[in-house]
Amino acid sequence: ITFSAGNGVQSFSTVIEVTQKGDIPDPVAIEAAVANEKGTWVSVEGLVMAKNKKGYILMDEAGKSIYAHVNAAPEVAVGDKVQLTGNLDVYNNFYQIANPITMPLSKGNKVTYPEPVVIDAAEDITASAEGNHLPFYIQATGVPTGNYGDMVIVEGYKVSPFSTDPSVPVADYLDKNVKYSGYAYQNYKGQTLNIILFAI
Repeated sequence: ITFSAGNGVQSFSTVIEVTQKGDIPDPVAIEAAVANEKGTWVSVEGLVMAKNKKGYILMDEAGKSIYAHVNAAPEVAVGDKVQLTGNLDVYNNFYQIANPITMPLSKGNKVTYPEPVVIDAAEDITASAEGNHLPFYIQATGVPTGNYGDMVIVEGYKVSPFSTDPSVPVADYLDKNVKYSGYAYQNYKGQTLNIILFAI
């Protein structure tokens, strides 16, 4: 779409590209949404539970979660209720909705986190790489090291606060014994469980 204006001496124009992706479908439970084939246009509703540099976790009323990959700092806050619409995708063994439309519904809602899954063995990480999974809330205890704050669980297996929101000072935790809390949302090569870290 091109918008133009002029005053008789000068003229100005700007071009806006619009992509029609289809009608917004009625929202369904996350569990029902992920029962569809990859690429299906789906819509879900829920609360924003955590966010990182490239997206956020949405949890519905049934307690199921999914990752919204917006590939930019998300314009939502924890506690926002939103309707999320986009193409169902799978990345590093976890379901996500890629390049979604986020429609705000309400703000400032109370957020209650589920009981965490304790990650303390290679089997815990391996299990999350077998098949396709929904994000889940975890805790892991150890000593973060390196540039990324990775926490080695056992040799060759680790959790990583990959793309953590800048408000979480990961560098402050390096070489200290700490407890990571957050959402596991990717499993890289079956050995690194990437988490959205937001609490210690």
